[in-house]
Amino acid sequence: MNDTLCINSISYNIERIGDNAINIAEAAIYLIEGKNIKHWNKPEAGTLQADSEG
Repeated sequence: MNDTLCINSISYNIERIGDNAINIAEAAIYLIEGKNIKHWNKPEAGTLQADSEG
């Protein structure tokens, strides 16, 4: 049971790190290029884009 809680906590924190990295990247793009990409339509999870590798 303790291992399950630990893994859940780790995965939650990794997700937060990813969210913060996205926020930093969005802020950098806004600062450098002046484009606000925070509310662009994002593709649905699990869908492949034409230029992506799957």
